[in-house]
Amino acid sequence: MRVSSTPWGPADSCTTHADGVYTVSTPSHGGIMFTLAAAEKHLSPAARRHGMRFNGYLCYEEDCAASIPRLDAKGIRDKLLADMRFYALKTSQEIEEHLISDLSLWIADYLLEVGITPSEPEYAIYRARREAEALREAKSPNYIVCASGNWKTLVPGGVEV
Repeated sequence: MRVSSTPWGPADSCTTHADGVYTVSTPSHGGIMFTLAAAEKHLSPAARRHGMRFNGYLCYEEDCAASIPRLDAKGIRDKLLADMRFYALKTSQEIEEHLISDLSLWIADYLLEVGITPSEPEYAIYRARREAEALREAKSPNYIVCASGNWKTLVPGGVEV
């Protein structure tokens, strides 16, 4: 089977890793897609909660979220990583450490949900991003979007916010 429609646009290519598990790419993006049955078989409830639903699939965007099934679906991890040269010479422990580091930066709440301690300093960056998002959503006066120093204002000590 070939997936043609993705949340990122029409698929250019589709690689089948297991029954109902595909890596897809589009002209601009891509990710890993699981049929709901394949997700039930290969992924933990936490991993399924973090998937994006699209046309009967759970989808994991390639830049950040794809590390969830790569870490979670241990039974098919080798298949999910088969075409990724970055992982080719790494040990299982090195692969797991890299995936945890990646998720610590982008989706640390998944790691916490499955009982994995996020790695520092990536987790500190994740927490800072979450704090900034909360301040932005609250329209907090303590959230500075942009600031310029006296090089722009030409006023000694002047800052434009």
